[in-house]
Amino acid sequence: MNEVLMLLDQDAGVDNRREVVIRGLMVYLSENAERLITHYQHINGDLDPDDLTHHALKMKIVTEGGSADGSPLEAGIVLEGVQVIAGLQSVPNACVVLVGLMYAVNLSYPKPLRYTFEFFQKMLLELHSGKLSPKILSLKNKLLT
Repeated sequence: MNEVLMLLDQDAGVDNRREVVIRGLMVYLSENAERLITHYQHINGDLDPDDLTHHALKMKIVTEGGSADGSPLEAGIVLEGVQVIAGLQSVPNACVVLVGLMYAVNLSYPKPLRYTFEFFQKMLLELHSGKLSPKILSLKNKLLT
């Protein structure tokens, strides 16, 4: 969690704070943020990403090489190895679009990230919020007390 909180030292902007909240939620739920968010360096006009075909679901964040603030140049969404959306401004924007995209096309949530997406859907969007998993119910009770 300390690594996540150190991101606040880089930039105090609202998008960075939102990214820290998303990453903090994933840490609290014992899910690996690297399974959802992958950062790439953009150096001298060349982008050197991993082979995107290996990713079923990812948020691709491109940052300037050597950038002091770490703010993204671009964020995008990769589904089934294909970048389906590009040109997003930040991790929180990419996350919102990803949740909407998954809901619109009725994609199932990946098992390693199921609690994060369940929290987004049932707690933040209040969609089908009747039955919560024990982990999300516990978090809800802690947040509301």
